[in-house]
Amino acid sequence: MFDNYNIYTTLNHYPKEYADARERFREAKLHHERFLNLKPPPTALLIKERERDLSAIEAAIPKECFVDFGFDFDAGENKPIRDLDEAAFFTMKLLNFFEKKGVPYQMFYTGGRGFHVVVDFRCFEQPLDVNNHHVNKAMAKMIEDEAGGLFIDDSIYSSRRQFRLPNSIHNTSGLHKVFLTRDELERGVDHVKALAAAPRPIPPIDHTSSEYLCRLYGLAKIEVDKKPKYTVKAADVRELQAARQSSPDASRPALPVANLHHPPCIREALEIGIKDGAKANRNIITVFLATYFKAIGRGRDETTVLLTDHAIRVLARFSGSGAKEIESSTKGAVSTVFRYEKYRFNCGTAKKFCFACNDTCELFKKYRESVFNRRLQKADMKGFTSANVYETPEEIRKAIVEREAAYLSRKDGKKALLVRAPAGSGKTTLTFEHLSKYPFQRVCWVASQHVLFDNIPDRLKDDWLRIEGRHPDVFDPEGNIIDDANCSRYEDSKRLREKRLNVNRHLCSNCADNDACSYLRQFWDKSKHWFIQQKMFLYKAEEFVSNFDVVVFDEDILGNFREELVVTERDVRVSLGYVDTLIEEMEAYATGGTDGYVALRNILGALGELLARDPPRKAITGDILHRRLDEICVEMHGITLRDLFGALGTDQYEIIDKIHFSLADVELPLNFVEPFLRILRFELFDRAKDSNLSCLELSHRKRRRAPDSKTSPVESMLRVFHKIPMPPCNKPIITLDATGKPDIYSVLFEREIELFDAAYKFKNEVWQVFSSASTITALNNPRHLKRMLEGLKKLLELEPLSLIIVKKSLVPIIQKMLPPGAKCIHFFGNRGSNEFMGFRQVIIFGAPGFDKETVLMYASCLYYDRNLRTDTGLVKRTYTGTDKAVNIFCFLEPLIQNILEVSREDEAYQSCNRGRLMLYPDIRLVLLTNIVLEQIPVTRLISLDDLVDRQPDSGKEAHRAVIRDIMERQLAAIGFISVSRTIRPFVESGQSPPRAVARYFSDKQAVIPVPAARRMDNRTVERHVKEIAGEMNLLSLRLLFKTPRCNGFMEVWGRDASCIERAAAFFGACPGYENHTLYAPKQKGGSEKC
Repeated sequence: MFDNYNIYTTLNHYPKEYADARERFREAKLHHERFLNLKPPPTALLIKERERDLSAIEAAIPKECFVDFGFDFDAGENKPIRDLDEAAFFTMKLLNFFEKKGVPYQMFYTGGRGFHVVVDFRCFEQPLDVNNHHVNKAMAKMIEDEAGGLFIDDSIYSSRRQFRLPNSIHNTSGLHKVFLTRDELERGVDHVKALAAAPRPIPPIDHTSSEYLCRLYGLAKIEVDKKPKYTVKAADVRELQAARQSSPDASRPALPVANLHHPPCIREALEIGIKDGAKANRNIITVFLATYFKAIGRGRDETTVLLTDHAIRVLARFSGSGAKEIESSTKGAVSTVFRYEKYRFNCGTAKKFCFACNDTCELFKKYRESVFNRRLQKADMKGFTSANVYETPEEIRKAIVEREAAYLSRKDGKKALLVRAPAGSGKTTLTFEHLSKYPFQRVCWVASQHVLFDNIPDRLKDDWLRIEGRHPDVFDPEGNIIDDANCSRYEDSKRLREKRLNVNRHLCSNCADNDACSYLRQFWDKSKHWFIQQKMFLYKAEEFVSNFDVVVFDEDILGNFREELVVTERDVRVSLGYVDTLIEEMEAYATGGTDGYVALRNILGALGELLARDPPRKAITGDILHRRLDEICVEMHGITLRDLFGALGTDQYEIIDKIHFSLADVELPLNFVEPFLRILRFELFDRAKDSNLSCLELSHRKRRRAPDSKTSPVESMLRVFHKIPMPPCNKPIITLDATGKPDIYSVLFEREIELFDAAYKFKNEVWQVFSSASTITALNNPRHLKRMLEGLKKLLELEPLSLIIVKKSLVPIIQKMLPPGAKCIHFFGNRGSNEFMGFRQVIIFGAPGFDKETVLMYASCLYYDRNLRTDTGLVKRTYTGTDKAVNIFCFLEPLIQNILEVSREDEAYQSCNRGRLMLYPDIRLVLLTNIVLEQIPVTRLISLDDLVDRQPDSGKEAHRAVIRDIMERQLAAIGFISVSRTIRPFVESGQSPPRAVARYFSDKQAVIPVPAARRMDNRTVERHVKEIAGEMNLLSLRLLFKTPRCNGFMEVWGRDASCIERAAAFFGACPGYENHTLYAPKQKGGSEKC
């Protein structure tokens, strides 16, 4: 019979070392409690030092254990299983599955509302590991998926989860926890309860090995080990607004804990407690919140008061405990979190508990950036597929002309035609020729750069007029003018453009040379086709587009539809000066209506103060930026940002038209107020609350003007970016692109897109060289870059006549290693040009692409009024023509992922065709990158390790050297080594022996100093010791010991059998072994269930 306070155990099986370490910790804890009660009381410094020693002793307790594989089917009101009959049904379903797979098990009725099924750890050859609980949880999930809907309670897979002992009494029902057979369970719940009225015998455990569980353990172990975890660093925590509010400075004291602004996950935890579907309980949420308050710098006492109230007020409904029990356990949990360093705030935990995680939190970007290493995976064979596949370039050209003719014949001004064909297919030249055949159709050709004008066939150039921007005189190297200036006041126009001021209004309308201006005269032409750059078209098309019949956009369009403003403190101060002057004039003439301008001045004053303060360490956007600006508004003016916006009217948005300035002024105002106010107003009042997109970003840059000795070399800047609207145009629009996305073009042109996708089946030899790189930033790692350059060198040796395409920053590095005949260019350069023909090999080195912040910036411009997810992850992509796949870094929202692919996959595909692959099938293409180009079948997959001889791991060799040094030192000084007793305490990360033990080893000259950079985890230590011991031909023996509580052994390595006596003598005098009786073994020991 058991009493109610001693009826629980765990599923853990610990080795003997665990019992020894627990005993040492128990004795140290009792000694510490007596120490605290000394009179007079010890000093705070001494107490802190003793607590640090106590923490070190506890940290030395081994965490590795074997864990039985358990299942808990528990019924309840708020659980998936409603009653005991359903629990019996699902238990029987699991038993049927186990018997089918040949898995031995034991089943118990708990005496209450459920059943336990337990599989002994020896049935699946489980190794000693610290993560066995997590592996068991992954195995249970796999079994649940395979068996189909078992409603397993996965909260039991924890090192602290307790199971009631067999034959113990349930304190509510009065029934015993009893062993059951399958036949007894099949007879019904009433029969089971009758059996539980008294204790029952328990048969011996069947630990026959199960091949099914052995295989499942291996799969689950891989799954657990690859999961990323992001533990917040102290430097990152300081970016949280709550951390800044908790840090007092000269200007303000720390805010009370109740007034802090918390991240979204903490707000939900404080308001809701436990979210639906979250695998959490009251104590887990309390620990999670305590780690947060500890991380932002709040004290233990105020955190205890806050979380105790929170547990009783919010979390009590998720628990069956009374108020006193909740209060006691909450205080204990908070005390434990603040006492031990191992309890740290973790973003992964917040996601695990289903709490909100978005960019309203300063830590969101760091969490989103956590990635995995890349591995090649098995996948289904992927062939080359497309709606329109052509075998020859001639077929593609014919199809392009036919599709354009059909589109133009409809004269459809509501749809735009997207012609998507590979670079080199001739789509630009064909369209020039095709449209030039129709004299009644006048064409406006909109290109990304003027050099593409050379693509017009010479016989047609007389029919085209190249529209140029304002420019000064252009000189050749000898100083001769080769192109006269087309604007007599070019410098003035340049000043106005830099400030986003309308040049026609502020300069041309009052210019004496207006009638003779070459720049303005070119717009008077109404007979020729025009060739114009995209930015000029977007800003001026409303004036002339009605004179044309067709508009053609030629590639590289996305970047030209986006405008970015950079606002500094100086720009704000200049604008404030003009606003102050306007207010003074209005007050002097008593015209009234100054309230709106005063509100505008207050907003700009707060913005100027924000930019004048210390620049942020990392860029901040969205709600975080709004809160900081709002704090300054309240601090400076005593009114919130939202209230200030209530006083603004149309005149304040159009302030640039109300103020008075002239070109004679020393500094002109920057025209940023209208877009800034419009965007800020939308984000404050109209944007969806859970939207992660923002068009405002506060960051820093180097100062343009040379700072003095007292000025910081960096300054804050506000980036304001937005989409340039498509001018009104009811004309047919043809877009030529090699890889364009219809979704993006639909937003840019503000109309539906008709797609014609002309794919070409490449006949070239294609090599894909993959590596373990995770993202495009992997080339920032010097070691990986060195290996990639070695691979490039091998490829150049195979074929010197090569064209290498890389990121612009790597061009100088690669130029130095090029053989004669090779050439290196960068992504995004020389698009649409035919100057790179004649090479026999094209190599894509690395990957192009925007960084994540730039992708989100474009997403904010295009999908500003939508609520899109900005989470990232790894998505499996299969190489075309193979059955191999890799995990590619992607945004999970398809619309945002399209933007990333435009800059990454699409640009890489464009670059491949610089050498005109479709015209010359004998050119070899080498993709020295991990990205997957679905348009190009891969003929050969090569690992970078195979292309370049694998280099030895310098870190591994350094670790081996440390282990060998300490082993040789101990063998010479004390005649033996012990992995757990003499090696690990001195070289394992996060471990340190008690001071007395460290001093004892030092006196015996049995230890060496190990820097923090050379410390390693316990598995690495054991692996290196085993390898080096084999090289040194050491013997492995066991030294047995007895203590008042248990028996045990320690593994000892030495050159001969005498090492046992030396180890016994050494530990007999070692601090911490006073209660150990040491002796040589007669037989090997085992393990004990604790």
